[in-house]
Amino acid sequence: MAADELGQAPLKKTGWEPDEAPRRLGRLPALLGGALGLLWEAAPRLIVLMGALQVFSAAAGAFSLLVVRDVVSRVLEASQAHAGFGEVVPELALLAVILGVSGIAFSVQNSIRMLLSEQVEWVAFEKVLDVS
Repeated sequence: MAADELGQAPLKKTGWEPDEAPRRLGRLPALLGGALGLLWEAAPRLIVLMGALQVFSAAAGAFSLLVVRDVVSRVLEASQAHAGFGEVVPELALLAVILGVSGIAFSVQNSIRMLLSEQVEWVAFEKVLDVS
């Protein structure tokens, strides 16, 4: 082993070093396709359920923004008219329900993510065992 300019010998390679090959953006579609194929092979129903929950969560988020906009406008109207805030209570209850359902959907997504992780790990491990 040759010494570097400080007089120290370079460290021995152990095989756990990061890939030193140049990174190319052209490899990304194949990498993503392989990852999605592995996910689909592991649990197609969970992937569909996860996608549906993602769409539901996005719609709930958009709907909650609309409700918040309505709540703020009604609070400002009630404040200017020196009226009570009783008209705002139904919208606040609706917002609480939307946020509660969104929280449950997030919790279910997290559980599905953990299941998917285990199933993908199992399928990938089986592929490694099949090769060796």
